[in-house]
Amino acid sequence: MMRIRRLIALSVPLLIAAALGGCGGDDDSSGGGLSRDALESDISQRLAQATGGTEPSVACPSDLPASKGSTIRCRVQVEGTSYGVTVTVTGTEGGSAQYDLQVDSQ
Repeated sequence: MMRIRRLIALSVPLLIAAALGGCGGDDDSSGGGLSRDALESDISQRLAQATGGTEPSVACPSDLPASKGSTIRCRVQVEGTSYGVTVTVTGTEGGSAQYDLQVDSQ
């Protein structure tokens, strides 16, 4: 239970405003995308890093188009509790997409 509270307490403030480096993708609207597998892995690593815990299980429904403003909803599983995560592409530069994460409080 303590780890879940820690995930929310630490990850929400840290990740709402943090621009995270994307996993591949093309510039602006050229049709590229972030692969689902790479996105899930990156989210898991970032949350573990932010909380100092183990990497949680992350499931995203599809790839994320690498165009500014694109969003996707993923699920994070921590100690039997599932949280929603909204991933929003904030920009594309040099063949990579940058994105923000917002973890739901419940």
